[in-house]
Amino acid sequence: MEGWAARLSDRVRGLAAAHPVAVDGAIATVAGVSVLTSSAVGGAGRTAAEHTLAVALVVVAAGTLAVRRQWPMAVLAVTYGAAAAYLSVGLPPGPVVQLPGFALYTVAAWRPLKTSAAACLLAVGGALILARGDSALFLFLLGWLALPWGLGVAVRAYRRVRDELVRGQRLAAAAGERLAMATEVHDAVGHSLSVISMRAGVALHVLADRPEEAEAALRVIREVSGQTLAELRATLAAFPSAAASRQGGLGSLPTLVRNVSGGGLTVNLTLTGTAARVAEPVDQAAYRIIQEALTNVLRHSQATRAEVGIAFAPTELTLSICDDGTAEVAFLEGRGLAGMRERASSLGGTLSAGPQEGGGFAVRATLPYEVRP
Repeated sequence: MEGWAARLSDRVRGLAAAHPVAVDGAIATVAGVSVLTSSAVGGAGRTAAEHTLAVALVVVAAGTLAVRRQWPMAVLAVTYGAAAAYLSVGLPPGPVVQLPGFALYTVAAWRPLKTSAAACLLAVGGALILARGDSALFLFLLGWLALPWGLGVAVRAYRRVRDELVRGQRLAAAAGERLAMATEVHDAVGHSLSVISMRAGVALHVLADRPEEAEAALRVIREVSGQTLAELRATLAAFPSAAASRQGGLGSLPTLVRNVSGGGLTVNLTLTGTAARVAEPVDQAAYRIIQEALTNVLRHSQATRAEVGIAFAPTELTLSICDDGTAEVAFLEGRGLAGMRERASSLGGTLSAGPQEGGGFAVRATLPYEVRP
């Protein structure tokens, strides 16, 4: 029921915004008819001239309300002038005073506070003159001027707060997208540069004695750099809509492991359980976590062996990346580990990282197959 009401409200607001003159014309018609059918206009004791004048002034005052949002100050002047003329010729006060109230509300809702406050003060001053010392009439006129003005000011303030909230949400979404893009670029480029640096070192070391190994290292450099360039183009072209075009995923792990292995580091990949189909965000996150963990192995440890394990449980995916390197006693979490942790938590999963007992470093993550809020 709430969803239906919200959709109906949004549709009504959309129609009102698309056809303001039609909506305001309908409001003006209803207001004008209610005044014309009141006893203050059509009551007994009116001469034909008085009745004709009253009807004419009401039609003028109500008719201009159809364009109140296009020219609020002009409409206020016309409606107020018609209502003042109505009262100044001795016609009895009544619903006619609601018409300048509508106009004053519009000025307060759509014009700066200083402008609407000045208009309200002028209108109240005019009401004081029209009342001619009749305090009851003045209070009656004051109510129909001050209350609509106050309501218009409140509506304008609400609209500004709402717009600021929407703007803040858009800025937050844009910042989140930029952060996600930066994380993607960090993971892709950081890993690739680490692999390229390691392979280039191998090539330089064996170039003279074992040129075939140097050639293999150079081929890996060319492959990794080509993959990275393609991934960066896909990411930067239309992030995040280019997600389907990004490289990586669990299916690319054998290539990742093959590229990292070498230069004194051996990486083994072990799969346990029955492979399950996972949502694309989970698939991408699992690949990125393993990629970043192996990048850290290349950068920060002197490991000779790394074990990558993927376990398929009934409802979740478990990852483990362990190495036999020299873990520092003072462990500080950098941007890479923070990014991995954010990836896991954003999907409803968990991630832990730190030195292992007996040496080495371990990263372990649990990701649900379905994305959780």
